Amino acid sequence: IIFITGSDYHWRFAFDVNAFNYILKTEETEDSFTKTFLKAVKLSETRRSKRILLTSTGEARQVDINKIYYFEVIDHIVTVCYVDGTFEFISTLGKLEEQLYGLGFVRIHRSYLVSLFYVDGIVNHNSRKCAQMANGANLPIGRKYLSELRKEMEETAAVKS
Repeated sequence: IIFITGSDYHWRFAFDVNAFNYILKTEETEDSFTKTFLKAVKLSETRRSKRILLTSTGEARQVDINKIYYFEVIDHIVTVCYVDGTFEFISTLGKLEEQLYGLGFVRIHRSYLVSLFYVDGIVNHNSRKCAQMANGANLPIGRKYLSELRKEMEETAAVKS
């Protein structure tokens, strides 16, 4: 997010949405704006191409973060579901949340961490609220996680539009 404005009053609020820059129209030239914009594009491309290294007994995989639908944990075994398949490894969702902080992942249940990019909506499924994923999965949403998921989805929708 790059704020372009004529007022320097709101610059403090740019931190709330992790803005890349805050540009005052009165102080910005076309050349300096172009440089700022190109830096933001480069940062965005770097974030999109990030990978996470996942290791299991005798096997390791590097998975593109932007291809991950969700992580599911059952009995201390984490399964990552991503565009190219699945992979099981031992970890905790807490550790994964730390690693993926700021990259569009949100906890929706004690057993699920999802990519907001692949959440198509919140639906009722078998009398439960579920996150409907782009790959067709309906993942249960824990009551204590529902409001945070809605908030994150609204913020993601605002950024996408």
